[in-house]
Amino acid sequence: MKYTFLNTKAEGFTYVLSLQYVKGALKSVEFDFPSIPKSSYDRLMQSIHPLNIQSTIDSLQKLNFFIANNEAVTAKKEFNPVAAWCAAYKEEYHTEYSCTPKEADSLYKVLKKPEQVGLIKVFFQLKEWWAGTKTVDTFCKYFNEVKRLAVAENTPKQQEVSKPKHPDYYDKSYAGTLNPQHLQEYWQHLRGLGWKFDNGKWVQTQNNQ
Repeated sequence: MKYTFLNTKAEGFTYVLSLQYVKGALKSVEFDFPSIPKSSYDRLMQSIHPLNIQSTIDSLQKLNFFIANNEAVTAKKEFNPVAAWCAAYKEEYHTEYSCTPKEADSLYKVLKKPEQVGLIKVFFQLKEWWAGTKTVDTFCKYFNEVKRLAVAENTPKQQEVSKPKHPDYYDKSYAGTLNPQHLQEYWQHLRGLGWKFDNGKWVQTQNNQ
């Protein structure tokens, strides 16, 4: 995506700066204005953030460069997984994380929408052996596992259905209170104790009396 910035504050000149970002990473810089002092040039270059267009927009505004195309709105709304990772990392560890271009590309491949930002925080809290190194590379490598654990964490655990403790003898009244599944289990329990269903009734075999 290409962003064009204008500075009309200088007398007699309009300074034009064009930046090309691809997947959140700066790919090209173009100037269209007369030569400027080195100190001004250095300040300008320091205001260009190679992995965060929104930070670039904010920094260039301080130097009177304002975005000149409608992509400014898009830039503010566009989900930036690199910025999301860095913000989450700083919040968790109180220090800055500097992404490499390779890491930035990896984040764009796995994080597609803002709703997935929570997976970063899940990753930071994991104690699994493979999650010991809290880097972009580790996060992206085990992204599917992070998603699986996040789902498991947010899924209410089903309470085990308590099974009735069946008596060791046949009780017609008790059998009448059971649902079909528990009734089958009761019959299996009796057979395991040597009982059998014979001529329409439950009887105990000789060996188990």
